[in-house]
Amino acid sequence: QMTGEEKNGPEDELITLVENGPSANRIDLVFMGDGYTADQRDLFVADMQRLTHDLFEQQTFKSYLPLFNVYAVFRASNESGIGRNDTPKDTAYGLYRQGNTLRAIFPSNTSAARESCRSAPGCDYPIIIANDPYYGGLGGEFAISTSSARSGTIVLRHDLGHNFGEGGEEYDGGGYF
Repeated sequence: QMTGEEKNGPEDELITLVENGPSANRIDLVFMGDGYTADQRDLFVADMQRLTHDLFEQQTFKSYLPLFNVYAVFRASNESGIGRNDTPKDTAYGLYRQGNTLRAIFPSNTSAARESCRSAPGCDYPIIIANDPYYGGLGGEFAISTSSARSGTIVLRHDLGHNFGEGGEEYDGGGYF
């Protein structure tokens, strides 16, 4: 069930996207956006609503929606987008792409992401979404994906799979786990 928006502290704004019960009895997903400026707050909310809808639209997660709460935490970035070539921009969590590759996206300010995650009632699976239209992401402590309408949800499902089921990788040219 969709609910309204709530304020939480001077830097982080908590937005409840789906609330199906108490956090102690639900799986709490927390979306945090990186590279969204204060002027892009509405874009952030729209992107998180779209990703939430798309995540639970397909069979992988659809039947499990009643077990989830989904929150978004907005923390404004000073610059729009994310860094490239190992150099973060001035963003909330300092996401950047390694070298010239598009695939992997890394956070440089994990303490800020952990702090934002604590703004939600529960934070079982923290997700950082890059304000970036291209493919990319990463699994690990944070599932990382992009706001890409074309590939963001696909990458998000993949990287959440690492966290939910300890799924491995399989890429052309190696990297089999």
